[in-house]
Amino acid sequence: MDTRSRSQRDQIVTLSTTALPHFTYEAAAKSPILATLKEGIQSIDGGAELVAALWQNQGNISKAAADLYVHRNTLQYRIDRFMDMVGLNLKKMDDLLLGYLALHARVRE
Repeated sequence: MDTRSRSQRDQIVTLSTTALPHFTYEAAAKSPILATLKEGIQSIDGGAELVAALWQNQGNISKAAADLYVHRNTLQYRIDRFMDMVGLNLKKMDDLLLGYLALHARVRE
């Protein structure tokens, strides 16, 4: 996939990309757990990009590695390191969803 088609795909807005953050806004804004996870994810260099790439590729490590321009083994290492630092196993969709929600939570200050 060339960069033009990748950037076009990133510009497409779908119901699912807007509905999940919208319908979870209130709960996410009030959640200290999501706020803590968000801080943890953002404290890791490339953590937010890692979660976003895996989410956009439905957990497919090979496709996410291609989007991040890294080798699949490098991405595996980053996922393992992420799990050690944050406690979320991004290879499991439940943990990936939690990480995605944390990143998109509009934390009240």
